[in-house]
Amino acid sequence: MFDNTDLMIPGPDGQLSVRTRGIEKSRGKVAVLVQGANVSGQAGYDFKFEGGTDYSFMDRLATRGVGSVTFSIRGYEKSELNSDPLSVQTEQAIEDLAAVVDWLGSEGISTPHLLGWSWGGRIAGRYVESNPDRIDRLILLDPALGGGQL
Repeated sequence: MFDNTDLMIPGPDGQLSVRTRGIEKSRGKVAVLVQGANVSGQAGYDFKFEGGTDYSFMDRLATRGVGSVTFSIRGYEKSELNSDPLSVQTEQAIEDLAAVVDWLGSEGISTPHLLGWSWGGRIAGRYVESNPDRIDRLILLDPALGGGQL
């Protein structure tokens, strides 16, 4: 329905794979969508298949005038990982989210909305603890706030 803009931005441990949808027409209303465990942001929020319609959350936001950005945490999808894969925990994912929010700031979007699903809920919530002034709204979708990660 809407065109993707796929790009790579600098991250703390290599390049991060980012997808945007509709941010040019959003008048500053942009949501950053943080992935859950084991599924990249692109696969989780922009799910599509041949013959299927109406599955992309990113498309739904764009039809309502809200731009969206999702990304893959280091080691997922096309995002680079230049360190030990077992070292990627919540703290490293928060660093990756911070890089995306910083990049958006450089693009003129200073306070996006932030939505985290599952592990992404923990990442988003923990990011906002230290950066409440960087985010307009926080949405936690079935957040994994406890669990096995440190």
